[in-house]
Amino acid sequence: MSSAQPRRLAMAAALCALACSPPGDSAGNDDGGPEHTGEATASNPRPGNLLILVADDLGTDWVGVYGETPELPSATPRIDALASQGLLFRHAWAYPVCSTARAALLTGQHAFRSGLGKAINGELPEEQVPPSARGLPEILASAGYSSAALGKWHLGPPGELTARHPSLALGFDTHRGAYSNVHDYYAWTKIIDDESLWSTTYATTDTANDVVAQLGQLPEPWLLYVAFNATHSPIQVPPAELSGLDIVDEEDTTLVFEAMVRALDTELGRIIDAVDARSSSRDTHIVFLGDNGTMPWVMRAPDPDGGKFSMRESGIAVPFIVRSPAITAPGSTTDALVSVVDVVPTLAELAGVQPASELDGRSFVDVLADPLLPGSEWVYSHYYSPNDKGPYEWYREAAREARFKLLRDQEEGEQLWDLQDLQHEAEPLSQPFTGEAAAAHAELSEVLDALGPQ
Repeated sequence: MSSAQPRRLAMAAALCALACSPPGDSAGNDDGGPEHTGEATASNPRPGNLLILVADDLGTDWVGVYGETPELPSATPRIDALASQGLLFRHAWAYPVCSTARAALLTGQHAFRSGLGKAINGELPEEQVPPSARGLPEILASAGYSSAALGKWHLGPPGELTARHPSLALGFDTHRGAYSNVHDYYAWTKIIDDESLWSTTYATTDTANDVVAQLGQLPEPWLLYVAFNATHSPIQVPPAELSGLDIVDEEDTTLVFEAMVRALDTELGRIIDAVDARSSSRDTHIVFLGDNGTMPWVMRAPDPDGGKFSMRESGIAVPFIVRSPAITAPGSTTDALVSVVDVVPTLAELAGVQPASELDGRSFVDVLADPLLPGSEWVYSHYYSPNDKGPYEWYREAAREARFKLLRDQEEGEQLWDLQDLQHEAEPLSQPFTGEAAAAHAELSEVLDALGPQ
């Protein structure tokens, strides 16, 4: 038996446990339902505050510290500074579109368990995170966390927020912001719990304003989930004082997008400054990430087949930076594999809470302490239509380990990619696979067989 075979068999057993569990149920639980609330532990009697910052449609190509376009000036000095104080992840996976990434981020489960294979675009009842889903704020409730969701929601139609889930979606105490994408950053419908109003405040600034206000209201410890609409379309010129750019030609799409990135970076900096300025006995753990890659028509790094909507690395490998007292080497970079589903178990561990075993993700607190650790053995992502549980018009899913990536496409079949020394994919490997490629194909096939659309 090869040295890799026991690991593959163990992985297959674990995957079977996940795949055989119904969505929302705990793997291996025989009593009819999991214990959802978690349990505070004595090892962390003073849990820290938790801040999640999500940028919309901002890929690694636009974040200066990732160095993908070194010939261009950085448009993200505050995000770059956050990396210098924390840990930058070079291999973090999300999903190709926003709703799927947000569902996975807040539940710690892959989005197919909620039936979200693509972005929510309508008001169908199946296009939402189901009421039975348990989110991060509910997991943290036993440790006394207050919580607020600020900014873009996009995890259900507007009626679901204002009627069936009055601002308590996934356990949040309050929600303030857009229910989905805005069509005009200067004129948009804002939801405040179970009411709505018309806002003419630039949406990125409005979200930052709400964060600063909540900092003075939420009792500690708190969880703040801050999901900006920026830099999602429409591509509009932001206030000049936020971008520092004097836009003469508003038809210059790339320049206007850069201004939006700079405006987002400015408001992110204002939030971080406000958090740091507050006198608190508790430390704050910050996670910054993107939900998917940059929109193809404004990508900085050349990848003509990639970006948002794509299962290529430029579509699902996202900026991911953590600043935390648990980090032992601030300013470091790690090659550890992580996924958006890992955020829930990680923050739960930092909060001293033992979540229910229904999670797909794994905590990466060990990587914060030692950035040389490998993180997850593999990560997974998918993209399919329509939402709900099938049948599907089309689907795509992928899994990767440290070097190789396997993509399955309902129309194009399987493709195995070697990501070694490649920023983005060039060409898939030709069959028959041999050596390390053959072993990786076998392992990743097991992952895709057990997960995703069945």
